[in-house]
Amino acid sequence: MGFWNRENDSKITKEFIELFKKAFPTIDPGQLNSVEELLKQFRRRDFSFRGGYKPQFEENIYIQVTRDPQPILMQGDILDKFPILIVDNNGDLIELDTPSVILSASCDCENDSNILLAGCFSFSEIRKFVKSDIDLSNNLYYKFFTFSNSSDEAKSLVADFSKVTSYSKELIEMRLKEGKTKKIASLTQIGYYYFVTKLYIHLLRLEDSNAMEYRK
Repeated sequence: MGFWNRENDSKITKEFIELFKKAFPTIDPGQLNSVEELLKQFRRRDFSFRGGYKPQFEENIYIQVTRDPQPILMQGDILDKFPILIVDNNGDLIELDTPSVILSASCDCENDSNILLAGCFSFSEIRKFVKSDIDLSNNLYYKFFTFSNSSDEAKSLVADFSKVTSYSKELIEMRLKEGKTKKIASLTQIGYYYFVTKLYIHLLRLEDSNAMEYRK
């Protein structure tokens, strides 16, 4: 079972819930209500200390993002030993020896011959490149998704949506069957909603007014 038994909750802020609504404005109201109902059970009140303000209680939502691996390939599955390939400034191919997460939709994992993977790095490594550890932990950076799969920052994984590679599905399945790689984790239901919202916001958020000016 490994790290699934540890304290590994991820905090969702009210701001992120609003982002979810904005990211999917056409979502069926029934689905949105079911998400909010699911989230209610994870609400906790925390005593917050902020500089310049009186101590106060804040309501946050803590969820379990990852679970034991599912038997089939699904969006959000984390794979061990599937390196990400990128081209550096000199045009050379660089291999990033990291775990990776499946970006392709679950139905595409079943029907397509290729699957998109994004690189995953330790929280302790990614924190060097962001201004706020708290915002990284709370999943407020668009390009990163923090899984909070371990209380150990060296083992807790963060997906980088800008580091992406396409792999043959047949190769992935063969390596899993041969034991040359393994699934580290799959997503819970709430973790899935969380993951696809972040992925949508990173790839498909509307451009700002300055960028839109060039399209006239």
